[in-house]
Parts: sequence; structure tokens; C-alpha cells
Amino acid sequence: MTQLSVLLEELVEISGIRTALVVGRDGLVVDSATKKYRDDDDAVGAIISTGICSIESTGKELNLGKSTQGLLEYSDGVVLINALAEDSLLVIVADKKVNLGNIRYQARKRMTSLQKAI
Repeated sequence: MTQLSVLLEELVEISGIRTALVVGRDGLVVDSATKKYRDDDDAVGAIISTGICSIESTGKELNLGKSTQGLLEYSDGVVLINALAEDSLLVIVADKKVNLGNIRYQARKRMTSLQKAI
């Protein structure tokens, strides 16, 4: 198991997190881990990479700089997106009752390790 796989597995062991992926900006999944759900990782990767372009355009238009993190809230869950590097993103899919502060903290806590592992 690679270091990246180990780090993603650690994330999905956290209460409320169901899937953790590293996605290239091209939409391809670099690696992923999931708990009890079987999300379509390839579809998630493709959708996230398409959506991130709009998010970054918004930041550029408003002179806010590069996006570092995004949170999408849905009726049945949340998606947290973190920039790992110029060409990759950390995507976390979680249950709707998850502690958002803890998820953000756990992602940031592992950021340097994840960046080294990709």
C-alpha cells in the first residue's frame, strides 16, 4: 500500500467521512479510499475537475486569488475540496451530519503529508 493510500484510508476512518480521493485537475483519480459506500470515483473526479474551473474563475474575477478550499453542501451530505498542488485536489465526501470543523482540520493536518505522497 502506498503512503497516499494509507493517508486516504486514515481519512475515511474518521467519523462521517465516507470517501476520500486525490483527483488530478484533468479529472483522473490518482488514488481513493472509501468506507461503506461505493461512490463512483471516476465520475466524482471528472465532475470536480470541471467544477473547479468555475470556482477558480470566480476567485479571479473578484480578485480573491487562487482557491484553496471549497465546501459544497447538499441535502444528504457534503463535499470538501482542497487544493493539494497545481495539478491535484483532495476531495472528501462526508455525511450531512458530519462535524465540518473537524473534517477541515483533519484535511489540513494531513496536507503536507498528502502533498509529499502524490
